Amino acid sequence: MRVNDWLEWIAAGCGREEEGLLLLQAALKELLEQDPDQVDPRVARLRELEKRPLDYPELERLRQDWEEISLRAEALKLEAEFRRIARSLPAESWQTDLFRSLVALHRDFQAGLEAEVVAGAAAELGAFVEDTWRNYQEMPIAPEEITLETLVAHQLLSESFQFWQTSFDMACEAVADSALWEQALRIGQQASRHLVAVQLLDRRIQAATARYGK
Repeated sequence: MRVNDWLEWIAAGCGREEEGLLLLQAALKELLEQDPDQVDPRVARLRELEKRPLDYPELERLRQDWEEISLRAEALKLEAEFRRIARSLPAESWQTDLFRSLVALHRDFQAGLEAEVVAGAAAELGAFVEDTWRNYQEMPIAPEEITLETLVAHQLLSESFQFWQTSFDMACEAVADSALWEQALRIGQQASRHLVAVQLLDRRIQAATARYGK
């Protein structure tokens, strides 16, 4: 790997600056190729180094911190990847049962169903979301289950539940202000997309677990 070549050059005490710059540029190119969402913080660090003479103490500090920086970079890249997946899901993939329930409420309201009935149903769905989130938070988790992937999944799932709650709260208010339905449906779509993205990430985790027998 080109990044490893550059880190090894630093660990060896550095050599000619021209060689170091060439290795740095190769390492930067490799990082850029692996960062389609442009969130890797290592890229900015290396670009800064390109702009001035190489300083060995600074390079050595960066080498020593590289593992920690790389862990943060991988977390950001994974989160960005699944946010991108959530945004790009086709309609047939992201429409969950909860979202279809929200659409059904809107359709019933438009058809003339009593506002109190629609608001009551929306409140029940909101309570279901709240109870599900509470049960999720109370689930025990072993230290070995805390991984990069599960942390990202938790972040996206947390946002999904927040979106759901806002969406159903807004649906309750929309019976008195029909202009709010559009926003409720838009936020519900965000919730549904996030939820499906988490399910896809979970499948990746399960596949990796099965592959490596853990």
